[in-house]
Amino acid sequence: MRVVTICGALVLAALVLGFPWLVNPYWLTVSILACFYAIVAASWALLAGYAGQFSFGHMAFVSIGAYTSGLLVKWFGIREAYEAIHDCLLLAGWPGYSAELEHDRRMRDVMGLELGDGTSQIMKMVVAREIIGRESLPYGR
Repeated sequence: MRVVTICGALVLAALVLGFPWLVNPYWLTVSILACFYAIVAASWALLAGYAGQFSFGHMAFVSIGAYTSGLLVKWFGIREAYEAIHDCLLLAGWPGYSAELEHDRRMRDVMGLELGDGTSQIMKMVVAREIIGRESLPYGR
């Protein structure tokens, strides 16, 4: 009985550790978000259920973290991705533009994201306009 328990635990540990390589990126993202929301729900149950306290403080921290991560991805994400792929192309040289490595396709994808989402300069102008007002425009109106 003890050998079966140990073997079962080892198989379960191997599945848990190998999970990122066994599933596609979509299901990995869904699993990570499900675990994150389970942690938030458990903290809510611990705070409200066992402690008997009513507080939205931990949800405020979750919201601030989500807003900050979204802002950082929008602010730095596209530019950093473009620079990283450009460095990969320079490092790979001529084969980087071939069909085997597909770095050039990733470069076009990132450039398309930048055009679709707006450049970081536009993002900075939108944020400055919201915070400071129309005075932040680089041209007079």
